Amino acid sequence: MPIFNVVATKTTRMVVVAEDEDHAWQVAQEHARQAFDDANEPTDIHVSGEVRRLRHLRDGWDGDCVPYGGDRNTRLRDLLPGESDQ
Repeated sequence: MPIFNVVATKTTRMVVVAEDEDHAWQVAQEHARQAFDDANEPTDIHVSGEVRRLRHLRDGWDGDCVPYGGDRNTRLRDLLPGESDQ
């Protein structure tokens, strides 16, 4: 089955209680996942191309990662050819 790079983003606005801007950033980091869940905002999904080789993976993904939608065990290095594979 083909593999694709996908960008999924949400715009979520938060209001936090904090001592200053640095502390506000820390508080937002601590509560970001909860804020995303609470916001119930739609996620913008953009498919940015099929991945045919390990070198085509983006944004920190590599051969050791397990992709979403698969069997939850097989790593990308076992699904995609590497540089030396033809």
